[in-house]
Amino acid sequence: MTSIDVFVRVQDNLWDIGFTLELIDAWKQRHPFTHIQIYTDNPSAFQNFLWTSFSFVSLWSELEYENWKHWDFAWFLFNFPIPESILKKPWTLQGALHFDYLAFDSWIVGMHWVEHICSSVKFPVHHIVNSPCIWGGGTLIPRTEHLKKEEWCDFFRTDSILSQASWVSVFMYPEGWEYVSRLLPKNAVVWCFDASSVYRKEGNIHYLPYQSFELYQNLLEISDINIVRGEVSLVRAMHAWKPFLWDMYKEKWGWNKDEYNAFCNWMDTYSFDERYKEIMWNINQRTWVISWDFLLEYDFKKISKEIKQRNLIDTIDAYMGFWK
Repeated sequence: MTSIDVFVRVQDNLWDIGFTLELIDAWKQRHPFTHIQIYTDNPSAFQNFLWTSFSFVSLWSELEYENWKHWDFAWFLFNFPIPESILKKPWTLQGALHFDYLAFDSWIVGMHWVEHICSSVKFPVHHIVNSPCIWGGGTLIPRTEHLKKEEWCDFFRTDSILSQASWVSVFMYPEGWEYVSRLLPKNAVVWCFDASSVYRKEGNIHYLPYQSFELYQNLLEISDINIVRGEVSLVRAMHAWKPFLWDMYKEKWGWNKDEYNAFCNWMDTYSFDERYKEIMWNINQRTWVISWDFLLEYDFKKISKEIKQRNLIDTIDAYMGFWK
């Protein structure tokens, strides 16, 4: 049985934990007999997100590194510093991967498979860049349920006539939702995640508690337009075959224009319409000049098909097989 230790520091629960668990889940789908443990500085945060399907995960604290018994492989996620105490240990570790954040910038993507600064002959560490770009490592292909609109309405006990309307799914930052909620098309059915514990309805807006990975992906695939935020939901929207708008994550100084420009360059490789990029700009500038009719008619299937061909798990498989 292959053993993998995963090291992650929690800074943003929804992203750090979400990607970590999806990565492990995707790996376990292909390699069900892998033994995986998580080393984290915030076990309690992970515990809040662990569902039955993640019962194989063991949680450890950063303070237990001294007692760490190495396994076959190690995965270091994002900005996790590789501890010197680990580097100095005598061992027979086959290899380690350092996963970077989702990237569109060519300089970051170019680091894919480059050796990490901590890499050595006895301790090989290579970058894996989570990216849909040509030279990147690919993205995780999400699992989904297969409910149709009518079945989704039955699941949430709403009127089945809603299935005949256009649907917009929304997972945004609060300040963005404050603006866009006033500009949504009046005849559309809106499904919005707001971290509440129960379902509720206000006009044509249906507020949902957070759902499983599979149900959320299902909603993205049956909605006609998806508005997403951060990085995990962005990747999911890319795989949903539907037009999407990205409410980019914000830094201390505001939204990251360099990341936005890199994202636009990526869109250029798939010949995105200029109007599409203009709408994407508006949503992040909070100017909200949005042509809903244009988005509803935009064909995203070709782009999604090409993105699906770059699977992050295939990349990891190839590298770990190389070490074996």
